[in-house]
Amino acid sequence: MSSFDGKAFGQEIVAAVKAYVGPVEARCAELERRLAEVEAKALHYEGVFQRACDYGRGSATTHDGALFVAVRDVKAGEIPGKSDGWQLAAKSAARPA
Repeated sequence: MSSFDGKAFGQEIVAAVKAYVGPVEARCAELERRLAEVEAKALHYEGVFQRACDYGRGSATTHDGALFVAVRDVKAGEIPGKSDGWQLAAKSAARPA
């Protein structure tokens, strides 16, 4: 009868766990990278438009009863509806087309 080699058994367990966890770690890292990309492109509501504020791409703001989204970084003073930096997302019934 052979004796139990605890050290060899432990090394086999460690190798088996590493073989399983390695691909899972790689997949998690990829998913975290993709999530960061999605979050970077997400819509960020900034509240009522403030003329003195800069807005980043993806910022959303309300102005004259409508919702606008910045399609690029927008500098202070670029008014939604009058600047090509803004895209009308939703308009109120009272706002003309």
